[in-house]
Amino acid sequence: MITPQYLLENIKKYPNENALSIKDSSGNWNRQSWKDFYNLTESISKSLLACNINKNDKVSIYSYNRVEWSACYAAINRSMLYQ
Repeated sequence: MITPQYLLENIKKYPNENALSIKDSSGNWNRQSWKDFYNLTESISKSLLACNINKNDKVSIYSYNRVEWSACYAAINRSMLYQ
């Protein structure tokens, strides 16, 4: 099973469960559900497709470690399924 398939399986099985937890500067944990993570990933994936990113194109993620990095990684993989 490839990464996009794991994402789709988890959104079906655990839509409201925590996908990611991030500690903010105050020490509080911010949690993101599978459903929210999926929605963010889909939004990024659609943006990539709108920019005409094709299957054999190179895409780089330049970012600090954060939720958006994971979402971009998943979106890049997912957008290749639409090709």
